Amino acid sequence: MVGQAPTFRGMTPDMARSKTKTRPRIDAYSKHEALDRAHVAATFFSDFVADHHFVQHEPTLRAAAEDLAEQLGGFYQLVGNVISPAPHKRSR
Repeated sequence: MVGQAPTFRGMTPDMARSKTKTRPRIDAYSKHEALDRAHVAATFFSDFVADHHFVQHEPTLRAAAEDLAEQLGGFYQLVGNVISPAPHKRSR
């Protein structure tokens, strides 16, 4: 439907979902994998959607794409900060 944003939640292939009731173990690899996937998503959107000539030509689309690209970049940074928090600075 035009004008409504599609929802993609729950549309992952069954083979990507865990078949067990236990939670997957969180280890260094899974943290790196989450960071990598956030980077892939942000880069893909920026390179292939936000930078598309039609999106750049339409002011409304360009503004929305820039906002979303910023949010995706921010999510990537957030994942990185959760994995490896910056040391706290001491106040003088």
